[in-house]
Amino acid sequence: MSTSELLKQWYEEVWNKANEGFIDEMMHKDVIVHGLDPVGTSKGIENFKVFYKNFRDSFPTVQVLVKSLVSDEEFAAVHCMVMAKTATGKEVSFTGLCVGRYKDGKLTEGWNNFDFLKMYQQLGHILVAEIESK
Repeated sequence: MSTSELLKQWYEEVWNKANEGFIDEMMHKDVIVHGLDPVGTSKGIENFKVFYKNFRDSFPTVQVLVKSLVSDEEFAAVHCMVMAKTATGKEVSFTGLCVGRYKDGKLTEGWNNFDFLKMYQQLGHILVAEIESK
């Protein structure tokens, strides 16, 4: 299976079908994930699962539309639209970019850049600058 097919399958199974078990099939156990953890980078499948479960708890309904895709033998990159709904019915939509590196059919590293600010704004959150006190 090509890297582009692997990445499309990832979004379909893990996000659109909420198939959490597919994470173990698709990710290398020592996967490195950039851009989803508050500190920037996390390592290991279990750390990704923490992000996944928290996101799915907040948004039980998720639909990811893959808008464009480029790939070679090792990498696949996607631009996508995420549409999600909270348990209370609040809807959000935002875009993102993801690049995945694959080895032997498993995701070994992923770089993510999603417009989470737009998502939070749609949920009613306001960005406030921190002011240092002296």
